[in-house]
Amino acid sequence: MAKLSLKEIRKNPDLIEIESVGDLIRRERIRKGITQKELAKMIYITQSWLSKIEDGNGEPDLIEGLRILTILNIPIKTIKKLFF
Repeated sequence: MAKLSLKEIRKNPDLIEIESVGDLIRRERIRKGITQKELAKMIYITQSWLSKIEDGNGEPDLIEGLRILTILNIPIKTIKKLFF
């Protein structure tokens, strides 16, 4: 798939192909109109670390993951269905 512009993604987050947990987090964060900086602050991590998670260059620990799922209202079964 061609690289999407940030404008296109903000307009329609469903265009993000879900290939990783990071993609799912990015899509849901954008859907809810939350910036990386805002979400990072809510889950007590740095924006840089959240960016790495979304880019697939890092994995959240259990506590970070649960906070992200809770704040973005992502059911655990969605993660299970997509990736297991």
